[in-house]
Amino acid sequence: MADDKNESLILSPRSFGETAQMSKFLAGSKIIPKDLRGEPASVAIVIATAVELQIGPMMALREVYVVNGRPQLSANLMVALVRRSGACRYFRKIHSDLEKAIYETQRADSDEPVRMSFTIEEARIAGLTGKDGPWKQYPAAMLRARAKSILAREEYPEILAGFYSYEEADDYSGGPPSRDDYEAPPRPAAAEPEVIDAEVVDDDGDAEATTPEWDQLLAAFAGGSPSNDDWEKANAYPPGSPERAELKEALEKANAS
Repeated sequence: MADDKNESLILSPRSFGETAQMSKFLAGSKIIPKDLRGEPASVAIVIATAVELQIGPMMALREVYVVNGRPQLSANLMVALVRRSGACRYFRKIHSDLEKAIYETQRADSDEPVRMSFTIEEARIAGLTGKDGPWKQYPAAMLRARAKSILAREEYPEILAGFYSYEEADDYSGGPPSRDDYEAPPRPAAAEPEVIDAEVVDDDGDAEATTPEWDQLLAAFAGGSPSNDDWEKANAYPPGSPERAELKEALEKANAS
């Protein structure tokens, strides 16, 4: 019985060497996701994430995605991690159709449940429904993924801190870029107090003053490791805006270096 109980742990690596060996082996397989085939380093990131989250490597290959060099989780995995954590009394779907998805959860240390909804109108405002892909083909499923991933991350930050769902990360970034698409960014110059009061002149010759908040947000994305708060601030800018494009470019260059 003991052998049967521990059978699922056999494939879990116990050292860096075992992780490297497993990653090389799996990267040569034809039954793993296409974007991981022939990419042992990316496979290693997924396996390391599996160890951190205490899930099996094969589940991680199905539910963890590398977007712009950072591991992101599927919305379903985010909910599964929350439900098994002990911090969650329940996490359930309240409503789902082509217009809206609603999920509700209650923490074990709280007397009040919390609900989160995401509507097709919010998706339109964010510029998601105009793209070819899952938002056009499977809008109800995408609404569910967005609602439950936001709820899981906001109510259980101690479990999901630093993770966004793959669906969110892919919507924002447009998918993982190739290193060949970008030149290595120059080393940043030392920060100077005058930068806060500097002016940026656009193509039309109009001067536009920067702010300390914007400088900090841009620096976080240029460093390649924006926090959850940084992502929330970035998502406040409208899709297609110059600010959002600049943040995206800074993050992609940081991850390409």
